[in-house]
Amino acid sequence: MRAYFTFIPIYAEALGMTSITSYFFVIFALFIILSRPFVGKLFDRKGANHIVYPFVLIFIIGMIILSQAHTMNAFLSAGAIIGEEFGVLQPAMQTLLFSQ
Repeated sequence: MRAYFTFIPIYAEALGMTSITSYFFVIFALFIILSRPFVGKLFDRKGANHIVYPFVLIFIIGMIILSQAHTMNAFLSAGAIIGEEFGVLQPAMQTLLFSQ
């Protein structure tokens, strides 16, 4: 998350939503925390393909929603979707990387 979403405050300012920028990151972090406990079990049960491919698609959907967000609900929903994806994909990708 370090450099990936540094554009969010600037984007929110362009949309006139600077007052909810911090809520985007709170929701983003909350969905990372909520998704992490399930990733390991799902990864072990189903395998990498059942996690990586669907959640890359979910990430794309989240970024499309973010790009089209002109309301507070769409902006925060994109934060939730992208946060869930980030919480699932980061540990899955690290497991794939370090298991080789």
